Amino acid sequence: MLLRHFVDLADRFILLCGGIAFWWHFAPAALVHPQYFLMMLETGFVCIMTTIRPFGRPFATRLWPIVIALLAGNLLMWVRPEGYNPGGATLGGILIFVGFAFSSCAKIALNRRFSILPAAISVQDRGPYALIRHPVYAGYFVTYLGFLITNPTIWNFSIYVLAVICQILRINEEEKVLDLDPKYEAYQRKVRFRLVPGVY
Repeated sequence: MLLRHFVDLADRFILLCGGIAFWWHFAPAALVHPQYFLMMLETGFVCIMTTIRPFGRPFATRLWPIVIALLAGNLLMWVRPEGYNPGGATLGGILIFVGFAFSSCAKIALNRRFSILPAAISVQDRGPYALIRHPVYAGYFVTYLGFLITNPTIWNFSIYVLAVICQILRINEEEKVLDLDPKYEAYQRKVRFRLVPGVY
C-alpha cells in the first residue's frame, strides 16, 4: 500500500513538472499562434485531472507498465514550438483542433477516472468510447500529427515517435488491468477497435 501511494504521488509530481515546463515554452508562442493555446489547455486539463483523481485506486504495480505509462504521459510535454512551417499552418491547426476536441470529449466522459497509470476503472461505453476503446489516445495522435506538420523539427519528430510507441505499449498494459473486469470483456466484444475503427 505504501509503494502504491508513493508511485501515485510521483506520477502527479512528474506530470505537474512537465506541464509547467510545457506552459513555460508554449505561452509566448501561443500569443502568435493561437492553436498552441489548445495544446496548453489540453496539458493543463491532464495535469488537473491527474492531480484531483481519487487516491488509493488500484493500478498496475509492476515496474514495466509504470515506466511506460509515465513516459507516454510525459513525453508529449517536451515537444517545442520551433521550426514553424507556415505552409502547414492551416492543416496543422485543423488537426490540432480536431485532436483536442476528440480527446477532451473522451476525458470529460471519464471525469475523475482519468489516470496516467494503468488503473482499474469503471467501464465507460458512451460518447467517443462507443466508437473506439481509447479515444483519448486517438485524439492525442491527431494532435501530434497537426503539431508536427506545423513544427517539423527532428526533435519534435523523435519525441512523437517515442510517444506513439509508448502509447501503444501503454494501451496493451492498460487492457491487461482492465481485462480483470468482466464488464470490460463485454465492452471489448461491443467495441472491437482500440484506436481506428476497422483497422486497430
